[in-house]
Amino acid sequence: APVTGKYLFTYIFYFSSLDADHTTLDATIKTSNTQYQQTVKPSVFMNSDGNFGVTGSQICDMDASDTATFVIYIASGSAQTDVHADSTASGMLIG
Repeated sequence: APVTGKYLFTYIFYFSSLDADHTTLDATIKTSNTQYQQTVKPSVFMNSDGNFGVTGSQICDMDASDTATFVIYIASGSAQTDVHADSTASGMLIG
C-alpha cells in the first residue's frame, strides 16, 4: 500500500479441469494485518471434473507499506487443476 487507507481488492479465478474429488478450494486475500478467506468444497457439488469460477472482493484497512497477496489452495483429488489465464486480481485505494 503506498498510503494508509481502505483498499478494495477483487478477484475472479477461473479454474479449468477442477477435480470433482477436491475436498477444499480456498481463495484467500492475505494482507499484512489479516487474511480474508473464501472456501468452497467441489466434492460436495460437482459430479464430474469440470471448469469452475470463484469471485470475491474485500475492503481492507491497510497502513503505508503493507502488502496484499492472493493465494489459492486446493486439497485432495488429482493435481490436474489449472488457474486459467483469464483469471484476474486487482486492488485500489478507496478512502
